[in-house]
Amino acid sequence: MRRFILNKIKKNKKLLIYLKSNWREIRTLLSSKSLLPWKNPIKYQIPWITFEANKWLEKYLKPDMTVFEYGSGGSTLFFQKHVKKIVSIEHDRFWYKKMLKFSKKKNIFFNSYFLIEPEKPIKRNVKEKDNYQSTLKSYSNMIFKKYVNSINKYPQDYFDVIFIDGRVRNLCVKKSLNKIRQDGIIILDDSEREEYQESISLLSRYKRIDFYGFGPYRLYPRQTSIWFINNSD
Repeated sequence: MRRFILNKIKKNKKLLIYLKSNWREIRTLLSSKSLLPWKNPIKYQIPWITFEANKWLEKYLKPDMTVFEYGSGGSTLFFQKHVKKIVSIEHDRFWYKKMLKFSKKKNIFFNSYFLIEPEKPIKRNVKEKDNYQSTLKSYSNMIFKKYVNSINKYPQDYFDVIFIDGRVRNLCVKKSLNKIRQDGIIILDDSEREEYQESISLLSRYKRIDFYGFGPYRLYPRQTSIWFINNSD
């Protein structure tokens, strides 16, 4: 296993550069209480994006903002404290109940938290199945059409921030473009993954910043990307 991990690191040039440039910070991180969020991602009420992206987002958010997110968790609780309104969509019933149980215990009230589970596709519509299908094998016979399209009930240019960290992310990005306000931001987590390059291409006209590094709940570096949606660029 150790040899396998070392070989994976050697093949990842971006990871190698990151490890060499930040080894002191990483050593401190691994020996500090910063690891605690990995043990309980809801308890610490922070998004599951990189720590640097979290710092940036905390400074960026304003009390009058409206946020939409695909995929709930620590981010939902985080946004609840920082913005006027958070609309959160969750596909997993077990996780949804866990979030509600935690919020009740902490006296946190969600006014726009929705469970939208995947549905079985119509057999005759193969094309639709492919478009709305998750890459996870556990959902191989399901589609996320209602989940992805849940944002359609809101007006155009409605949200200041759209946070995408759930299922079928490429389609979620596509649907988000008509709902984000001028000068709003779209956040995509795990943007280093090959499967999300379609989203990268779709957003290529907009200014982008990447935050590569460690974050809560995962013991390996990844990337969170943020796009500034300004149609006058």
